[in-house]
Amino acid sequence: DPTEQQAIFNTIKKEFGIGEEEKVIGMISNIKYIKGYEYFLGAAKVIKDWGYKARFVVAGEGSETETFKNTVNEYGLGGSLIPLGLCRDVSRLFSIIDVFMYSSLSEGFPNVVLEAMAAEKPIVATNVGGTGEMLRDGYSGLLVSPQHVKALARAVSKILEDGAMMRQLRETAQ
Repeated sequence: DPTEQQAIFNTIKKEFGIGEEEKVIGMISNIKYIKGYEYFLGAAKVIKDWGYKARFVVAGEGSETETFKNTVNEYGLGGSLIPLGLCRDVSRLFSIIDVFMYSSLSEGFPNVVLEAMAAEKPIVATNVGGTGEMLRDGYSGLLVSPQHVKALARAVSKILEDGAMMRQLRETAQ
């Protein structure tokens, strides 16, 4: 029942302090340089600066948690970003994400991208390692070059502004 699903979705968003009108951009990753979290945060700042009603959720922990926190503060994202740390209930987290952004600098075959696809989330990811084998750019996800903050932000904004594209990416990825 879509009405029941929307009620559950809104309840979970309220638990995280996210307004019903706010879009959620999420990343699940280890907090270490190779995962490109600084580019996720940079894109979050750009998206926020462009005026989108969005919140950013990051699940994961790692060796660079202090640097991550400092970057969040440097970019003024304290009120917009929800750092969850280690998340054991990934399906619950995926239930509130509107766009999954994966900004890794290097990859093998990232399972989290497959999980996002299975959860029917539109995906913006860097075209590294096996990610480009999983996603077909413009069909089942949007791929950008690594280390390009504005390209990540533009791809996310394209999805947020185009409901038909968002639906198509969800369906074809799944």
